[in-house]
Amino acid sequence: MVFYQPSSARVVLEMIEQVCIGADDLFYDLGSGLGQVPILVHLLTGASCRGIEFEPAYCAYARRVATRLKLPRVRFLINADLRATDYADGLSSSSTRHARGQMLQNVLNKLAADTRGHNVAICTYGPCTAVVTHLPWLQRADDGTRYPTLGIFRRA
Repeated sequence: MVFYQPSSARVVLEMIEQVCIGADDLFYDLGSGLGQVPILVHLLTGASCRGIEFEPAYCAYARRVATRLKLPRVRFLINADLRATDYADGLSSSSTRHARGQMLQNVLNKLAADTRGHNVAICTYGPCTAVVTHLPWLQRADDGTRYPTLGIFRRA
């Protein structure tokens, strides 16, 4: 898939602030790596969080940390392919930053189909932000000036 790329805490904090994630929300982190983003989002907002990660070792580590911190509302799906995961359970916020090319397009198509009718925010970070900007089913919700590679999008 892709190599491990941790997210900056300042970007995660900006995302939480911009999206207004709260305790009643369900947050997905697509390509959650070691679980830092879902754990931080949960600790700061109380939101239920799901990390989806293909690499078993990363997922196992994230699960151990969530268990040690006693965070039952933070779960990690191991060996999960972003293109095959079901997001139709009321997704309210999502973070994607690592997918590229056809993989990114497949994930975005899946998100578009599964989240139809939901009040959803899609957060991107890195090169995929430029791709997501041009999707007709999403509208940019931030001005893109504070952190240009962080994108906050809502259904159009």
